Amino acid sequence: MGLGVTTHYVDMEGSGQAKTAFSGWFPWVGMLGLWIAAVALILLVVFAALRPVRERTRARNDVEKWLAGAHALWAQSLARYNQLFPSKRPLPLRFGGLPSTPYTRWLIRYVLKSSWGVANYQELLETVDYMTQGPGYTNCQEQETRAWQLSRASSLSGMAVVMNWAGRAELVDRSRAVCR
Repeated sequence: MGLGVTTHYVDMEGSGQAKTAFSGWFPWVGMLGLWIAAVALILLVVFAALRPVRERTRARNDVEKWLAGAHALWAQSLARYNQLFPSKRPLPLRFGGLPSTPYTRWLIRYVLKSSWGVANYQELLETVDYMTQGPGYTNCQEQETRAWQLSRASSLSGMAVVMNWAGRAELVDRSRAVCR
């Protein structure tokens, strides 16, 4: 006997009397309602995880567009790779390459930890300082290598905004210092 049997139900009172069988529309409507509720809950969770919390990572003025453009190639390739529904229109230029959603914060936290060894904002700032003022920059012999280090430092600063570790004004100030 399976769990979906609706011809009778168990006598929970222990009276031993025969109970009437389930009949009519109730079992079907109840199961249909349960399925509809389950699908609605799954869709709600998926859309909540993918919906941007705020469009705080979009560049708003020319200075911010220029700063976000310092790592635009990486940001656009990351955004295309993580795009749920591909489109032919251009993606917005964002700091860190992605909107701030629970999924993208999880993704960036994973990338920072696995690729950079960065677990918090303080470690990110230490890495940026190493790449812009420390041996990560001063030991670079060619102009192209120094430019690459500065671009990566700017990209890390953008990731701090996506992670909600830094505000917009702080990002602009730190990125200006990197670009100087």
